[in-house]
Amino acid sequence: MVEDTENIEEPADFAAYKLRALVKEAVSSGEIDKASAIQDALDRYLLGELTIGFYRGKPFNGETREFIY
Repeated sequence: MVEDTENIEEPADFAAYKLRALVKEAVSSGEIDKASAIQDALDRYLLGELTIGFYRGKPFNGETREFIY
């Protein structure tokens, strides 16, 4: 049986949404260095150069296990 793939939606990319929200939050708080670090991580994530994990809402590099900020 062939599955109908036209109606399958890809799940939302939680990591990208969360990182975008963290960038906005940091900018709103005046934490420009923090926002820049998160934006850099988001850019690298979207290019496939970085894996992202979260621990208690804080993002970390999936390879090194170091927090992004």
